[in-house]
Amino acid sequence: PNAWGPHKMEILVDGVVVASKTATGTPDPSAAPLILGAYLGNSAFYAGLMDEVRLSRGARSDAWLKATVAQQNNPSAFVTLGAEGPGTLPGYAFRRSLTVNGAMVTAPLTDFPVLVSLTDSFLIDKVLTANGSDLSFTLADGTILPHEIELYRKASGRLVAWVKLPQVSSGANTEFFVNYGNATPPAPSFAPESVWDAGFMMVQHLEEAAGPVCDSTAYNNDGTVSGAIPTAFGRTDGAYAFDGVNDLITVPDAASLRLNSTDFTLEAWFARKTVPADYLFQVTVRNDGHGTAEDLVVSDPLSPSFSLVQALTSQGVYAEPPGTWTVGDLAAGQTATLWIAANAAVC
Repeated sequence: PNAWGPHKMEILVDGVVVASKTATGTPDPSAAPLILGAYLGNSAFYAGLMDEVRLSRGARSDAWLKATVAQQNNPSAFVTLGAEGPGTLPGYAFRRSLTVNGAMVTAPLTDFPVLVSLTDSFLIDKVLTANGSDLSFTLADGTILPHEIELYRKASGRLVAWVKLPQVSSGANTEFFVNYGNATPPAPSFAPESVWDAGFMMVQHLEEAAGPVCDSTAYNNDGTVSGAIPTAFGRTDGAYAFDGVNDLITVPDAASLRLNSTDFTLEAWFARKTVPADYLFQVTVRNDGHGTAEDLVVSDPLSPSFSLVQALTSQGVYAEPPGTWTVGDLAAGQTATLWIAANAAVC
């Protein structure tokens, strides 16, 4: 086979180059699977959390990678939710603006998958379908945007979605809209796979609670889990925890994964711990009465000694500050749980 290279390999952490090397080599034509969580011929194993694994053909730009890191590290700052207004899309009662913070984008981006990560009461009260199928994303002129819903949990008003924006500006903000309130929404204009451009060979959100982990691209590079355990504490939604002993995920060989003679980009989120924080607090409430407890609210502010990393609820919405968990109605005998991941505050 022909020599591969010379090519430059860069390793980036949080969008910053920490190591680089220029090398040549010989392409490996073997039909070996792609292994996540193990290396050196499966003789060494990764210990910690893994989420949002992406493999692309071609070298993604520094601006692309930095924007990807920025939106995953601080989704509420990268995309802000506007006030509710009347719907302009036929059949939809309401819409809200979503604004990408141009200050967090270092160069213009094309066909960029924007993370929309929200917890809000409108997702409980005004989304009229159980699976969030009446959520539609558009530009200001009504142009429908491809989107993939990774998570919609109506009871807690939680949404994790990826929306493909044709252009994302640098410096100036980019605005688009979420439309909702349609009990009989039309069939989607785009398949969820269309969020990911032709360069993506595999996108693993690793949000599955059981079974195979599914590729979000059209290439269907799904993986089989061996030992790794799903956890709610990931970068965007769920993640998988690897024990460092023998846990791994195997993705079978496929033509789309054979990138040994071309430029490629591998992205992933890692945390070398089982919870992405120093401490994990759990609060559970139970209705031991004979009737439904209505409009339940729990006040549980974090001590100044801690800073919030992530909050998850089985029902309702948690806001910090002020540290209020709006549970809602709780039927007799029913329980609800709040998990708070926090770091110790630095003096």
